[in-house]
Amino acid sequence: MRPEAQSLHNEGLLALDPRDVDILAYIHSNKFITTKLFHQKFHPKHSLWTACIHLNRLVEKGLVLRFRNLPNEDSFYCLTRPSLRHLSGLARILISPEVRSPRINLFEREHDKRVLATRIQIEEAGGLEGLTWLSDYEMHIPTQSAHPIRLNPPTKSDPKRPPNPTESAHPVVAFLKG
Repeated sequence: MRPEAQSLHNEGLLALDPRDVDILAYIHSNKFITTKLFHQKFHPKHSLWTACIHLNRLVEKGLVLRFRNLPNEDSFYCLTRPSLRHLSGLARILISPEVRSPRINLFEREHDKRVLATRIQIEEAGGLEGLTWLSDYEMHIPTQSAHPIRLNPPTKSDPKRPPNPTESAHPVVAFLKG
C-alpha cells in the first residue's frame, strides 16, 4: 500500500466516532449495504442525499469500498481490510486471520438485499428487542476461535476417552445425555 494511502486509512480509523463504529459493525454483519438501505436504517428522517454524503465520507476515509455494476443501479458498500482489522481489534466482530473484504455474489445479492430490508423493517418495529441477529454471512465467516464441532463422542477404541458404563447403542444420544 502506498504511504499516502496508508496514512489516509490510519487517519480514517483514528477519526471514528462511536456511531461510525456501530455503522461499520452493522454493515459487516450483513456483508454489504446499499445506499437506499443505509438511508432507511441510519438516516430515516433525513434525505437520501444526507445518507450519500455520510457514505462518501466513509469511502474517503478508506473504511468502506463502493461497488456498482451499472450506472442506474444502487451502489453496494462493504468494509475494507483496515476497517475489518480495526473492528476486530475493538472486539466488535470476529474475523479469520486471512481477513479480506467480502465478495458480493451477483446471484445472491438480490436475496441478501431483501434479507437486509426485512431485518431493517423488523428492527424498526422493535421485533428484535433483546435478541441478536446472526446473518447467514456471519455464520459462514471462519473465525480465529473456530474449532470443529464434534457431533459424535469418541469411539470405544479411542484411548483418550474413559469408559462409560451407561453408553447406549446410539452414540449421539449417549453424547447428548452424557
